[in-house]
Amino acid sequence: MVSSGVVCFPEQAVVQREQPTGGLPIYSLSRRQKEVLKLLANGGTNKQISRQLNISAGTVKVHLESIFHRLQVNNRTQAAMLYFKYMSN
Repeated sequence: MVSSGVVCFPEQAVVQREQPTGGLPIYSLSRRQKEVLKLLANGGTNKQISRQLNISAGTVKVHLESIFHRLQVNNRTQAAMLYFKYMSN
């Protein structure tokens, strides 16, 4: 609805947009980030992950930094624990 030149949205629509799919940050990761996270959770080093996905180790590092930020974790172990909790079905 537009009123006096201001666009207004129902509160429910705004809240739904702010929440990632599935309600958890892990479900908002891109397909590639999920691949990197899976390999990390299974013990892969940056070098091993880069070889398996045919990307540079630097790109793996960038993906991991983004994953850690989105999941609000500080390290590989915490990210792996979330992977096994929510994604390893």
